[in-house]
Formats: sequence, structure tokens, C-alpha cells
Amino acid sequence: MITHRHTSQEMNRLKFNLVFQLLAITLPIIFVLFVQTWQIGYISKNISHESSISIKAAEARRYYRNFVDGAVDAVDLGALSNKSLDELRKSADRIADLSELSPSIELKDLNNQLNGEIKKLSADSSLSTLLSMKENINLCNAKLIDIANQLEACTGQVKPDTFF
Repeated sequence: MITHRHTSQEMNRLKFNLVFQLLAITLPIIFVLFVQTWQIGYISKNISHESSISIKAAEARRYYRNFVDGAVDAVDLGALSNKSLDELRKSADRIADLSELSPSIELKDLNNQLNGEIKKLSADSSLSTLLSMKENINLCNAKLIDIANQLEACTGQVKPDTFF
């Protein structure tokens, strides 16, 4: 005969089994969701960082190209315009930002060269000064192109399957 005591023990055992089964089903799902959320956050952080590096590199290149265009126009004007000098400053600022964002790429020498150009051209922006700096301007231009290409190759397209 089943007593009240046996029924109570049986009910407790059934409750324990039910709770255990619910935990056995839900804990792995919760764990997978947690890991996926963490991975998505990690990936988006990396994409954001790489995106800002690419943007800074493109801006530095564009500003320097505008400066070079202004240097070419200086042949007709006889001197470098203030706008072109500002473009050179902006390019140097972006290179400084890049060196903070991507310390793996050596930008200190380029930054020093750009600051030297700024200093020289701020004192004298005549055509003769520009012509004496022609080799350095071309060298900086080539370095900026190389850096932009390097960063583009490094950042490239993110392949989500490499993260999972």
C-alpha cells in the first residue's frame, strides 16, 4: 500500500528530475548564446578599429595628394597657397593619429619628414623652396602610398568564418 510518505518522496524525486532536465536542456543553449554574443562583440570591436585605421590612412593620403596638387599649382602662382600648407598639416595630423592606432607600422620617420616640410614651408613657401624639397616631397608621397597599400592589405575584408 502506498503511504503518504512514499508519495511525498516520489514527488520530490520527480521535481528534482524535472529541474535537472530543464537545466540540462537550457544551460548549453545559454552557454552557446553567451559565446556567440562575446564573439560578435569581439568581431565588431576589431572591425571598428580596422575601419578607423583605413579611414585615417585614406585621409592622410588624400590630404597629401591635395598638398602635392597645390605644389604643382605653385609653379603658376609662384608660391604655395595657405590651403595647400593646411592640407600638409592635416596629412601630418592623420599620420600622427595612425601611429597611435597602429603601432605595428613605423610612421615616426614619415611624421618627422612631414613636420620638417611644414616647418620649412611655413617659414618660406616660395617656388624655390618647393623645388629644393621636390625629392623629399616625392619620397613622402611614395611612403604614403606604400603605407596606404600596406594597411589596405592588412585590414582587407574581414572573413567571418575565420572567427568561428
